[in-house]
Amino acid sequence: MLIDEKFSSRKKNILKQLKHVINNQETDSDITPLLTELNKKEGYVTTSSCSGRTILIEIPPKSKKKEARIIWKKHTLITFSELKEAITGIKSEKPIWFMTQPVILHVLVKDLEHAKKIILAARKAGFKKVGVLSLSGKIVVQIEGHHFISLKIMDKGNLLVTDYYLKDLVKEANNKLHEIKRFLERLIEEIKKL
Repeated sequence: MLIDEKFSSRKKNILKQLKHVINNQETDSDITPLLTELNKKEGYVTTSSCSGRTILIEIPPKSKKKEARIIWKKHTLITFSELKEAITGIKSEKPIWFMTQPVILHVLVKDLEHAKKIILAARKAGFKKVGVLSLSGKIVVQIEGHHFISLKIMDKGNLLVTDYYLKDLVKEANNKLHEIKRFLERLIEEIKKL
């Protein structure tokens, strides 16, 4: 099978799965315009994505990533009352971390020329963490934002920070999410030029 045919077949299958995920509202809506714009371009198809989010996550000490458990998440701006309510419901003795995570996007590309084009587009949009993630059998480009907050806020069932600090944390997280959304908009504009 030729490379073009193999890529086209993979893209068709991935887009079928993506359509199902979007129709069932299993993806965050802020990323959908980017996915739509990129996936209509020849030579590109998104394989996974997140538009940026704020989470509370249980991370056992010295554990592997697969042992972590997300307790609460939002892909939109948060309020102090939402965060406080989520924290109040936590009954874990394990450490709980508050995180604001950046945009992350994985793109299967047809060839190295397409990889180069999307890497340059992402860099023009302001993304710093961009590169080829895989070359074995298929070429995958990863685009990741740099807007990140990570802070342990609970341990052994005890809150480690004050409400005043949580309110400030909410403000900072929302500022990061605003920045993340601006980066998404710039990336969409650069992708339109591909």
